[in-house]
Amino acid sequence: METFFKSPANSDLQGGQKVSYNIALNIAKKGKPHCIGEEVIVPALEEVIRNVMKTTPDPVLKSVPLSASTVKRRIDEIAQNVEKKLCYRSCSVSSFHYNWMRQRLAVLVY
Repeated sequence: METFFKSPANSDLQGGQKVSYNIALNIAKKGKPHCIGEEVIVPALEEVIRNVMKTTPDPVLKSVPLSASTVKRRIDEIAQNVEKKLCYRSCSVSSFHYNWMRQRLAVLVY
């Protein structure tokens, strides 16, 4: 993240997407509503960039999508990826254990 904030004028799109996924994961882990990204995190980032880094936050914020729909989509993608990995690693697991793992995964995500 350090290199991401070095040059706001040339914001790193891949770095912004990675940050967006990491923030979405943190939102899911904490069990917070998806809208917290755009309602709390974006204004906080804007405040830090403007007052601590003394630069315009627009290029950075544009490359870190945190709308509620984006956060939801990212969490769903992460959950699907985890589910695929779990299913792949436990092909021989009984259906009881598979259903149990899916329920636990759903609790973690939502």
